[in-house]
Amino acid sequence: MQSNFYAVTMDYAKLDKAAERGVITDKPVLLNIRRLSTKEAKGAIEPWTSSSTFKSWGVNLFGRASAKCWTFAILSSLKKKANEIEPGRLEWILRTALPLRDDFSIYLNGMKLLPSKAGRGLIKKWILGRDLKTLAKPASDEIQARVASEFPKGSPEYYGLYHPLLGRITGYAEAYHDVLTTGKSERLGRSYGFFVYVYGRLINIDEEYFGVDSNLLRHGTFSRFRLVINIDKLDEELRSTRDSIREGPICTETRNVLHAIFNFVRPKIEAVDKQESRGARAARKVAGTPGSLTRRPIVELTRLALAGRARPRYLQIPPKN
Repeated sequence: MQSNFYAVTMDYAKLDKAAERGVITDKPVLLNIRRLSTKEAKGAIEPWTSSSTFKSWGVNLFGRASAKCWTFAILSSLKKKANEIEPGRLEWILRTALPLRDDFSIYLNGMKLLPSKAGRGLIKKWILGRDLKTLAKPASDEIQARVASEFPKGSPEYYGLYHPLLGRITGYAEAYHDVLTTGKSERLGRSYGFFVYVYGRLINIDEEYFGVDSNLLRHGTFSRFRLVINIDKLDEELRSTRDSIREGPICTETRNVLHAIFNFVRPKIEAVDKQESRGARAARKVAGTPGSLTRRPIVELTRLALAGRARPRYLQIPPKN
């Protein structure tokens, strides 16, 4: 039986040189790909996998306990600035770039990194079947909360809802004080909206509304809401591309459930807004905004005003004696 290990090499310096000359070409870049035996694959990465740091992670790349598919990347000839990055700085960069996604994570030196948005400004989290046991319209009134005794009571799979057409539904909903549409992480993926999973796979990566009419969801509130929901029954309705579902009763009922959960969370967010003073809201937003957009402009404006080079509309400077 042939092994399924492959080695690919890529010299990015060639691309850098072409970019410096301003060369644009449609000529494809040819890569060297080699099929390796299990012994050859182990030997190729052994200098790194034999390190104490890698062993402490407990990652299995070979054998029955290993993942079915994995990629081992080795970066060499890094630029000088890359070598100067301190571990703490690298951790901050990675955490800032991470969107809120349950199916994606990064480990740095064996430590799992949490997105910088995780838990920040969280109003409340509701577990389906535990904190949210019934749903109003447009969801079916036949939905019931059920536990799965085959799972430990503290596990996420223990609580859930049962829908006569969709079967078992598990997951949770979250509400936040501020919108989740800002920050560097938005360049890599969204952190708000509906996240619908089928057998552990997210099927609406770029569709935060999942076909629900956006006019019914109030964007200002919807951007402060996220729902992670598992509906394995949708597997029967997935198209061959596995990233869209067929229109029909199951799809319609799924949208009704998503809409109903949002309708449950929305008044909670609005109630918090009414209780919060304007000053507290402004202070929280400033604290969660990068200094380049808040503190630095204020300091610079103050400096220019004191030098007589600016006249702020909302800032009074006492006259010089």
